[in-house]
Amino acid sequence: MVAISLRGAAARMFRAIDPVVLLEGPTGTGKSAPACLKVHTIAMQHRVRIVMARQTRESLTDSTMFVLEQSVLAHDPIGHLIIGNSGRSNRDRYAYPNGSEIVCVGFDKPGKLLSADYDLALVDQAEQVNVSAIEHLLTRLRNNSGFDDKQLILVANPDSPAHWLLRWEEQGKLVRHRSVIQDNPLFWDSARGCFTRDGEAYMEKQSRLSGMNYRRYVLGEWCAAEGLIFAYDPSRHLIDAKLVRQDNRWNVQYAEGRTVALEWFACGVDWGDAKPGAIVVMGFDRDNRG
Repeated sequence: MVAISLRGAAARMFRAIDPVVLLEGPTGTGKSAPACLKVHTIAMQHRVRIVMARQTRESLTDSTMFVLEQSVLAHDPIGHLIIGNSGRSNRDRYAYPNGSEIVCVGFDKPGKLLSADYDLALVDQAEQVNVSAIEHLLTRLRNNSGFDDKQLILVANPDSPAHWLLRWEEQGKLVRHRSVIQDNPLFWDSARGCFTRDGEAYMEKQSRLSGMNYRRYVLGEWCAAEGLIFAYDPSRHLIDAKLVRQDNRWNVQYAEGRTVALEWFACGVDWGDAKPGAIVVMGFDRDNRG
């Protein structure tokens, strides 16, 4: 049997059959492992095709796939058969003896995602993924397997109060389950009603956060930074490079000859009162470096 204790929001998410569910809350509240347990349990009970995704394939490999293997499959009697011998970085799916499979995809390389149909989808760190990618994914939940409870499972940390995840809840497009630190059996002893030793150590580290990070990752608030004034420093903020259009994409071409391809852009506007307003456009490479 799998050694994960489901509590609170995680237990509600596990039982939910709504078409789109969101499990969100502060860091350390135990969100990814229950979500991985849910897709594994369904894969064991039905012959289904599941996609597991994050914003980048690298982040999926280092986090969600690691959680699936160490927290779920390692505790299942046939987990070693599902994991197989290949390393996570080279793995594109988990194959189950009953014919089920969990396909691993990063939204930075969505080719496989857009060309296949699925029964379920799990998107970890969904706050990092844009709404267009999620809507694309929803169109792929149409696998003709006989499994009727098609579902998109979103796992997220709190982000901006204007985030599309909150708008979807307001519009009735998803059902939201809010986790708290007491939901994580690794950090909270429910019998004694206090933090475990690991929990005390974790919360001590979290107490060092400040401002927006503390409000989001400790208190679980969806909030934005306020009152920030950008301190312009030419020595730090000017680079000897130019933006060029090449091969139907934008690239940053540095004076020394190095070229960096930009994968996506973000734009922000702030109309200042005490200080001048600003319109900022940022380009990011495949590793999300701006």
